[in-house]
Amino acid sequence: MKEAITERKGIVFLTGDTGTGKSTLIKMIMDILQDQFIIATLSNPELTGLDLFNFLSVRFKFNKNFKSKSAFLVHLRNFLRNSHAINKNILLIINDADRLKIELFEELSLLSEIEFNNRKMISILLVGRQGWIDASIQKNIERISDKIVLVCNLDPLNEAETAEYIQYCLDTAGTKRKIFSDNAIHEIFSFSRGNLNLINSICDLALRKG
Repeated sequence: MKEAITERKGIVFLTGDTGTGKSTLIKMIMDILQDQFIIATLSNPELTGLDLFNFLSVRFKFNKNFKSKSAFLVHLRNFLRNSHAINKNILLIINDADRLKIELFEELSLLSEIEFNNRKMISILLVGRQGWIDASIQKNIERISDKIVLVCNLDPLNEAETAEYIQYCLDTAGTKRKIFSDNAIHEIFSFSRGNLNLINSICDLALRKG
């Protein structure tokens, strides 16, 4: 996923059920890429095209409210030219992308195709629940399917991964002790089914009671 974004190959999709770690992965990607990219995140995707353009205007500090797509694109190209001069690319991350209106996909496709010196300047990462891509394609976004370069799906952890994740969290918190026994980890996995949010909650409650 990092390679697809940094090489600006097209639109990247990240899918997964609630609690599978999408937010954690996004934060990691942002931390890794913050020196190379100017990053804008959108958490309310139920926008019109013009709403999107004015949202980006705010995030990119254009200090301007746009009344038309053409006016925004002129300003955006100047912004991209200046970004290119300082070796910065643009990453747009849209959360809850399963709520995107169909017409907005075409605007995102347009943004993903903008080039400067034969080099695409905007990477787009769409984040949504598992299974929504097929449903969306059935809603007539086939016309942008050629812009989709990568689809990553996050599955729940298996039991071995659950054990590794718990120990990683303990190590990060500052202890190398194996606080949870193998039986405890088995019970945590059985209850959580590998869902990160549930694993965190169970372990937190167990440590508080301990």
